Amino acid sequence: MIGGTCLTTWKVLGNDFSDVYPAKLVYQNIDYFTEVYLIRKEYKKVEYVYKGDPVGREPETYIFVLGESARKMNWGLYGYERPTTPQVRSWIERYPDNAALFTKAIASGRGTRVSVPLALSVCNAREYPEFYRHPSFIRVFREAGYKTFVASAQSSTGYYEGLPNMILSDAEVVIHLQDQQIDYPLDKQILPVLDNFLENPSPKKLIVIHLLGSHLEYAERYPDTFNRFHGKGEQMDTYDNSIYYTDWVIGQIFERARKLDSPAAVFYVSDHGENLNDEGDRNFSHGVMDINRYEINIPMVCYFNEQFAGQYPQSAESIHKHKDELVTHDMIAHTFMGMARLNDPSVYQSAYDISSSEFNPVEMYFADNMRVLIPLPKLLPLIDADESLHASKP
Repeated sequence: MIGGTCLTTWKVLGNDFSDVYPAKLVYQNIDYFTEVYLIRKEYKKVEYVYKGDPVGREPETYIFVLGESARKMNWGLYGYERPTTPQVRSWIERYPDNAALFTKAIASGRGTRVSVPLALSVCNAREYPEFYRHPSFIRVFREAGYKTFVASAQSSTGYYEGLPNMILSDAEVVIHLQDQQIDYPLDKQILPVLDNFLENPSPKKLIVIHLLGSHLEYAERYPDTFNRFHGKGEQMDTYDNSIYYTDWVIGQIFERARKLDSPAAVFYVSDHGENLNDEGDRNFSHGVMDINRYEINIPMVCYFNEQFAGQYPQSAESIHKHKDELVTHDMIAHTFMGMARLNDPSVYQSAYDISSSEFNPVEMYFADNMRVLIPLPKLLPLIDADESLHASKP
């Protein structure tokens, strides 16, 4: 309290420590709680009525899997020396026409409070300061006539859950495992919940899954049977094991989509990356020091079953066509709306829809917080652009 008072006084007197570590952590938290209080009030006022074409009654299922703290460079599929992603690799090798690995996926922010709202909102990173004045794509699906579900391994309350869970609550059915007397859930416990969602008789379904993934503490994120990697130190080993476990969970979700007898598509993307003291600078977690490649380069992969590919070949072809282009969280909402043909002109932009032949985002930004918006071209030196990163790489 004394330190916070001194820093605030220093700022009032004309000296700004708000972007200097570790003082910036104090200001970030002050800003966050101020934001949550104001944003919650405004978000409740958002009015939205779907104005696109009717969706019909034919069964379709769309699943968005939101990962946690998984960085691109620790996925075996992207050339990492450890085989941390054997399940997803096998899906891409077995179903090359139905699965796509995105080689240049970038987080729209390096913290949950930024990246998750942007992944769920129809707005883009440049509009982040007012994202709460826009509907989420969950709400668009719901208003269009889809049954909407959320299954989260995280808590409905807590430190950074305020803004993400405010948006996730747009769904008709919301289940948080940690609210069900499960203190330290494993992501596999979401699978029975997903099964229940899939058995719902509603023909049109949107399902959002929020994993714990590789959230601190890494060793708590996987069962003992996934304790595979050793020799790089406890932190890196446990982190890689958590990636290895997430890979298995993704494979389980893909399998459920494959078995459906109606069109289904699954997108997995992490919310942001993670620092593991990679430069020996004591930089851990994310969003603490300067923006770096470990935080913004993230894995992204999708799978669509045979029924989807057969019924919507143009969407499937467009996804494959654009998998090596620069994509961010900004594309998630519009891609899901595009795949489901929710063409409401008030919210849908084909230029941000990866499944559209018109995909061509005119501007891309990175939002560090409400006040700092960075044109993505300025971050190009930090973006992994190795064109050789494909699923066939050993």
